[in-house]
Amino acid sequence: MDYTIFDVKDGLDLFEKENYQDALEIFLKVYEQSLNEMKESGFLACYIAICYDYMRDHLEAAYWINKALALDPYCTRYEASAGIIYDNVECYIEWETLNTNNTEKVMNLFNFLKQNGRVKSNTQFVMIRFFMKNKNFKAAKEMLDNALERNPFDKDLLILRKGIAKDEGDMECFNKLIEMENSNLYQLKDISGTNQ
Repeated sequence: MDYTIFDVKDGLDLFEKENYQDALEIFLKVYEQSLNEMKESGFLACYIAICYDYMRDHLEAAYWINKALALDPYCTRYEASAGIIYDNVECYIEWETLNTNNTEKVMNLFNFLKQNGRVKSNTQFVMIRFFMKNKNFKAAKEMLDNALERNPFDKDLLILRKGIAKDEGDMECFNKLIEMENSNLYQLKDISGTNQ
């Protein structure tokens, strides 16, 4: 069956009525036809992504929005949709850390964001809390050091990092963090010892 612009219109009508499953089926069929005709459509890929996102399949949504961005990386609509979709992946990570504590799933979601260059400060803080909760202090420490490099005066991050230093008996780091709380001259390289 050949699909036309009228089928896309039907899909958009269903989308507007929040019937995302049926809209998605139409968009996928039309998209497949556009591939066969060598006329891949970023517009359709974007709507497919949004349908998946509304149906709470955020990873599939991200896959499709990446296709749309690959076709037209300068389209502000695609980038705005990507921002929303990746924010939803971030919320999904936070939900998983609070409700299931499924380490494998959380790490897969986090690595997905990392691979797509979409890790933000909030995601990092969620992961720090997750690592601390699961007593993975090595991973928490690495992420805290990275976060403190970007925001050295964040009191919450400093408190968490001081706690790890104290628990590990790293009094040199602990004392430097205390100095940092009392000074505006803190730099991560002074703690880690890598650039002294």
